[in-house]
Amino acid sequence: MASRLPEETLHEILKHSFFISVLDAFVIIRDRSVSRYQRRAKPTKLLLVCKRWLRVATPLLYETIEIDSEHEMEKLAGTLRTVATVGSLIRNFRIEGRYGRHLHVVVEHAPNIAVLSVQTNSLSRFSDTGLLHALPCFNPTMVYLHDSSLQKNSESEANARAITTAVRSWK
Repeated sequence: MASRLPEETLHEILKHSFFISVLDAFVIIRDRSVSRYQRRAKPTKLLLVCKRWLRVATPLLYETIEIDSEHEMEKLAGTLRTVATVGSLIRNFRIEGRYGRHLHVVVEHAPNIAVLSVQTNSLSRFSDTGLLHALPCFNPTMVYLHDSSLQKNSESEANARAITTAVRSWK
């Protein structure tokens, strides 16, 4: 029966399983009782149904990307380097932490990012250098910025100035 559905109809059906609202994915204060892994685990199993579903649903999988570890950022960078078409599928991008070392790869390969969410922590052991170098290269239509440390120091103030400069350069 599903094999008779036009791909456009199948896409419309599957997108409801993969949909994550911008508010849910990008507003910093959100209900943590359901992790993003729990939200994403069941829909990704739909990719295993058959090759047709994989082809139709893969763009839905990459539409919203949430990164909260250096390992995830490295995996995404590797995927973007090896599968050229994936980057253009990313529309919403959230980086939760200071994992900017590979961020230049995202900027180079994902030109269609419309919503960018950056949550940093000035007490983190990772540097913001990669993030600050990559920010001017983005051109999102919506941005969420948050420093979760809630401490003002020279580093957080320098980051705020750099972010403000980057935002002003966006079209």
